[in-house]
This record gives sequence, C-alpha cells and structure tokens, in this order.
Amino acid sequence: MCKASVYAKQERRPVVGEKLCISVNEHGHGVAHSPRTSFTECVVCLKTGDELALTLSAELCAVHGLDGIEHARFIEQPGDEIHMVPDFLEFPNHPDLAPIAFNKFGNRRLTIEVVRLAGTYYSMELGQMVDTNPEAVAA
Repeated sequence: MCKASVYAKQERRPVVGEKLCISVNEHGHGVAHSPRTSFTECVVCLKTGDELALTLSAELCAVHGLDGIEHARFIEQPGDEIHMVPDFLEFPNHPDLAPIAFNKFGNRRLTIEVVRLAGTYYSMELGQMVDTNPEAVAA
C-alpha cells in the first residue's frame, strides 16, 4: 500500500519495463499510474529503491537542471491521506542535486519507464511475500 492508494479503487506494484505517468491528486500527492487508467481507478505503488528512467520535457530539464533522459530512484516518505508529505526522486547522475519531490513531475509531459524494482511486497495473487530482486539475495 502507498499513500495515494487510499484514493484509488485498486493498487498494484509496477512491472519492470512498464511505462507510467504521474498525476497529482487533490491532496497534492504525486501518483504513478498507467497512461491507460485513471489514478482513481488503479494506483501503481512505487517503493523506496525502485529505479526509473525518465524522459523529460525541455521545460522540466530547465527548471530542475536535468537532462532529457534521466535515471532516478524513488524515495518513499511516511505520511497519510491527511498530512501531505511528498515522496521524492533522487538522481544518481547528479550527486549535488537534492532529491526532488515526486509531485513536481505530476501532470507534465514526461514518460517513466520502470527499470528495476527494489525490496519485497505481499502479493495478493500469490498469497505470499515476493522478492522483486531475487538475484540480490543470491549474491
């Protein structure tokens, strides 16, 4: 579960290779979802350490000092539906750049591709915990 999921009918984890978009809900939370589905229907819950590739507009590049295509890591922050605490994106190729609030990328023209998932989560479908990066466990 992620903060934005309290406003959606369904929630799910992303799939590697999936393309997503970001919207901002009425409480100011940045919300990831499929471009084919409204964020009120199904939220895609990103977790800390999920790696993303962002294709940014010239406007977003200029505002944030980023390149047209960027590698980013998602950083989930504690919060709830009442207290708007934004999640962040950190940009490893820009070590001097502070993490940027996820909602700053909402409702803009950009493409997000999920590159790698981090951690474990509970799969309702499988009825068990699933490790999204099993090769890291084996290492």
